[in-house]
Amino acid sequence: MVELLSRRRLLIGISALLYALVFDALLLSQREDLGIGRFFYLAIAVLAVATGPLAGVGAGVLAAALYAVAVMHGPQSATAVLWSSSNGYRCATYVLLGALVGAIAQSNRELLQRLRVLAECDPLTGLGNSRSFGNAIAQRFAAGRPFALLIGDMDSLKQINDDFGHAVGDETLKQLASVLSQSLASRDVAYRIGGDEFAVLADQSTAVGAGRLSVRLEAELAAAGQSVSFGWAVTPADGESAIALYRAADARMYARKRAGRETGTRLSRVPDWAPAN
Repeated sequence: MVELLSRRRLLIGISALLYALVFDALLLSQREDLGIGRFFYLAIAVLAVATGPLAGVGAGVLAAALYAVAVMHGPQSATAVLWSSSNGYRCATYVLLGALVGAIAQSNRELLQRLRVLAECDPLTGLGNSRSFGNAIAQRFAAGRPFALLIGDMDSLKQINDDFGHAVGDETLKQLASVLSQSLASRDVAYRIGGDEFAVLADQSTAVGAGRLSVRLEAELAAAGQSVSFGWAVTPADGESAIALYRAADARMYARKRAGRETGTRLSRVPDWAPAN
């Protein structure tokens, strides 16, 4: 977003410079027949690309106004030039060019935004995919503030697919993603990073807080009929890289799965295990 704004500011600055150069050239030449006014098309196009169709129309109107001012300061009959058919065509094409280029530029931006969303979004659940997860965790590390990574794994997706078919399995995944998203705080984000594997990046700075969040998510998903085991890791205690953090959370997740199988019940409290390596 910051890069996009910087590019727009640059284009607007270039357009302003072009307007000024063409206007000054018209004033200095005092010759309407040289065709210097045609260079306004470039300034209009640049401004329309940076903005959109409405601003593109405004860019065309601005060019027409500057051209009229320059002509009125020339030695020729200003009235004759301004009301000539060629000048009317010129003003119309200024406005039409700005509208057309602006509309195309806006359409391209919207298309790129949709493609960006598709590239970073899991099409089944609507959560971020592994690519967006990788970008997000890198940004978290770059920010330098402690955070928690939770790794969750469905306990029965294969069985659901085998017994009821993949359509039911897909619906189960969508319901899980919906419950998971609704159970998180506004600054916590869930991702689907594998077939039945989910990740959560949370604003938790301690293992106790991350563990409690894991247990709460397991309980809320269980209440919705979803069996999911979560493991957790926090920075910097469990790792200072994405791989180290993932391994620590993954180890805790499988430890909880084993403990659940051994006891026949889901753990209802945070166990006092040593940090995973």
